[in-house]
Amino acid sequence: MKLMQFFSSSFLLLCFAFLSVNGDLITDTCNKISNPNVNVKFCIEKLEADPSCRSAKDLRELLGSSIKLIKPRITEVSSVITKLTSDPKYNKPALGVCTELFNDAANGADEAYNSSMKSDYDSVLTYLSALGTDADTCKQGFEDLEVPYPQPLVDPTNYFYAITNIALAIADMLK
Repeated sequence: MKLMQFFSSSFLLLCFAFLSVNGDLITDTCNKISNPNVNVKFCIEKLEADPSCRSAKDLRELLGSSIKLIKPRITEVSSVITKLTSDPKYNKPALGVCTELFNDAANGADEAYNSSMKSDYDSVLTYLSALGTDADTCKQGFEDLEVPYPQPLVDPTNYFYAITNIALAIADMLK
């Protein structure tokens, strides 16, 4: 009976140690990010909320998991753009450019992930930087036409930037 109690206690301690190590990976990583565009609290909250980030054993796995968080943000922005194209008060040519850019961004996120799995961090940085450029170019299209950037796109685009900047900062740590 005492032997079983010993093993049960040991198992629980190992489980807590494992959870603590992974929690520390996320917290330590977010605290080490020197990119001023990354909010540490947001970084910790978003990475800890994702099961694959929580189970990452090292920075390389955390990078891959953080890149996977970008695709839903791209889908969200693309969905908003699609809805806006049916509203006559928004500029269709600018929205068309944004649609193309965010379609490219989806491919770029896939390429960034594939490069991270090969530990090709220069390529990861290139692809992730391009994602930010795509979003900037979308905004710039509205400015160039001297029409306001659609308010419904502001929050999803900002969230996209924030998640992308986290992955970009992690990739930079690995380079």
